[in-house]
Amino acid sequence: PKPEDSPPLLMSFNRYIKTNVPYTYDRNDTASLDFIRSYEYALKQSTKIAALIDLTTNNTRPCQDGKPTDLILYLSCIGQRSLLELSDQYLIGANVKVDTSRESLNLTGLFNNQPYHISPLTLNYLTNALLKQYSSTSEINRTITVINHPFPRSLTETVVDFQSQQFFGFRMASSIVFGFGFMMAAFSVFLIKERVSKAKHLQFLSGAGGLNFWLTTFIWDFVYYMIATIFIFIFWTIFYHTDALKDDLKVFLTGDRFGYTILLYIFYGFSHIPMTYLLSFIFQIPASGFAWLTIINIITSNN
Repeated sequence: PKPEDSPPLLMSFNRYIKTNVPYTYDRNDTASLDFIRSYEYALKQSTKIAALIDLTTNNTRPCQDGKPTDLILYLSCIGQRSLLELSDQYLIGANVKVDTSRESLNLTGLFNNQPYHISPLTLNYLTNALLKQYSSTSEINRTITVINHPFPRSLTETVVDFQSQQFFGFRMASSIVFGFGFMMAAFSVFLIKERVSKAKHLQFLSGAGGLNFWLTTFIWDFVYYMIATIFIFIFWTIFYHTDALKDDLKVFLTGDRFGYTILLYIFYGFSHIPMTYLLSFIFQIPASGFAWLTIINIITSNN
């Protein structure tokens, strides 16, 4: 598929695993209390992964020493204890101060600059808290949603994306070639050993027919092959649900292509396993047969 423009991205915490949200405010000011309650409500309504940390009234956490703690000092202490914890688990924060001279609130939103989309998310929660605070008498639960709609790709970006897609396809094909190359060659090892040691000849002398021998061998190898194929689809499905590989794997797992991919693997097993049986008659040493058939499979890219 050709490279496409990125879809609109909803700004939310759903893309993240866990986050702590520390905040401070003036508990003696009614407007400050109202805003922080609206801020808490906005977070609780939109996400379940945010753990609210009230640095003004709850003083039992580490880095607080049993007293109200400044937000910057608290985050600095967390960073000194564990920079990884600060980077991964502290994404946004809020500081509410009362400006007595103007009879207003000074709102400060803090954000972690490591994730790409945290800064608009910080502003979004502040604006939702303000909306909730000043529309608290309304029965309608109003919210503001922020969506990042990217610009269309330039020609250079389109070419780069196309090259990366082609490179992913090459890596995928190479991995499958190596994996199935070894597996198909392994089907010849036991056949060569049976033929050289005359074990197959003894089976024929004991009354086993050629059709029964080759049919049962094929069924066993094909079942083994299909089990490996099922595991491939399982891993593809797992990685398809990740943001990193979803766009690359959808060509195999979405729409009619999923059925085509399954049929391709089935037909490959029906065609290549008998060919491996045929080529096994060339070799007298099982290890040599395995090595040469692996090389042949990889070089010719039969997969």
